[in-house]
Amino acid sequence: NIDVLLQDLRDRDARDANRSQSPLKAVEGAHHLDTTSMTIEEAVNQVLKWHQAH
Repeated sequence: NIDVLLQDLRDRDARDANRSQSPLKAVEGAHHLDTTSMTIEEAVNQVLKWHQAH
């Protein structure tokens, strides 16, 4: 069920972010792309825009 899946993902992310060796952390200046309300095309275009800006 979706609730169990979402909880599993949250648990995994918490373990990854809080482990003692190589915790999963975004580097300073990293972009965060929230695709919740985006189409695939919109998400790809945003990534390409960030890439072209560098």
